Amino acid sequence: MFRRCLEIALKAHSPEIEAWKLEQRIDKLAAERKITPDMQTWAHRVRLDGNDALHEEEDFTKESATELMEFTRLLLTYMYTLPEKVKQRIEPSEPKP
Repeated sequence: MFRRCLEIALKAHSPEIEAWKLEQRIDKLAAERKITPDMQTWAHRVRLDGNDALHEEEDFTKESATELMEFTRLLLTYMYTLPEKVKQRIEPSEPKP
């Protein structure tokens, strides 16, 4: 589900890319400097781990799930929450009566 969350979140930043092309979406964000190179590397690892969880017969470990959750939380914070917080701080505030 974390991989699916990434699909949805990144699609908003690259709707022109054909559906279900998470690899291309990650690389596009990195090329546009919307994520750091380290986040790009980590995102690809999450993408591949998500594929394995879906298609492999082996049990998915708690540690792997925790890493996917943490990365997803950090990526969403970096791409959505942080820019909005910065924007709110630099916009002039309304004068108080």
